[in-house]
Amino acid sequence: MKKSLQEGTINNKYDDTEQVRSVKVKDIRQCNERSQVHRSNPYDIQKLICNFHGWKGGRRLQKCPECLDLEERIRSKLRKTTGKSFIGIENIDSSCSIKGIRIWLKCNMGHKFACKLEDVSVGCQICSSEKFLSPTYKTNAAKLDSIREEAYRKKQGELLAAAKEIYANRVLSKTSMSIEKDSLACIKMYPNLTYESAYAVMSVLAWKDDPFQIFGIPRNMSLGDKNSILNHIKRFFRIKAKQIHPDKNCHPKSGEAFNILSNAYNEMLNYIEKRA
Repeated sequence: MKKSLQEGTINNKYDDTEQVRSVKVKDIRQCNERSQVHRSNPYDIQKLICNFHGWKGGRRLQKCPECLDLEERIRSKLRKTTGKSFIGIENIDSSCSIKGIRIWLKCNMGHKFACKLEDVSVGCQICSSEKFLSPTYKTNAAKLDSIREEAYRKKQGELLAAAKEIYANRVLSKTSMSIEKDSLACIKMYPNLTYESAYAVMSVLAWKDDPFQIFGIPRNMSLGDKNSILNHIKRFFRIKAKQIHPDKNCHPKSGEAFNILSNAYNEMLNYIEKRA
């Protein structure tokens, strides 16, 4: 009889211990769940549950409507702040009530700090401290801003130069294809015309407004070796003049092309003489 009572007492103690342990595990689990503002719905993984307002539903990456309204209130206070402007909201600590929420913010200087909802408009306390209001800090901050601005402008200049180069290459490629197509058409129309003569006429006509392209010289050329550049231009002119001259070319626009080539030749010589 006593033995059975003792066994019953031991079993009851064991059951009570298990119940206490299960309650503690349940409390820890609820505490962990409460540390997240939005957690997964156990009945539907694709849906979320709001720990603040009991909101259920919505798809992943969507938030509780009341939480969205809260974030908008925070952002509206951030816009009115007299301190440093903020990059954004880093995190929101969960709590049982809205008044107990702490918002982690990050200012433009990279400082992260926590504050209550009603203290958001005060600004970054780190930036407002005496250390960061000193003349040394202001000077360093101004230098940092100027360096960042200069790096940004340099990057924008590089991107713009690259875009111009890509556009120029596309225009050049498209024009070259058009010249080749027109040259093949000229050969069919004029059987006595060679491909080289037809290509010479069509290329000069295509680049009539750009003497640099006619002579194959880049605009940003260096005039360090002036004599070599002049020799290239004169040699190119002699070869093309023989191919384009109306006495040796039966193309109906050969005379026009020859005049364009002559004008471009004189323009290039004058340009080099002024630059040198």
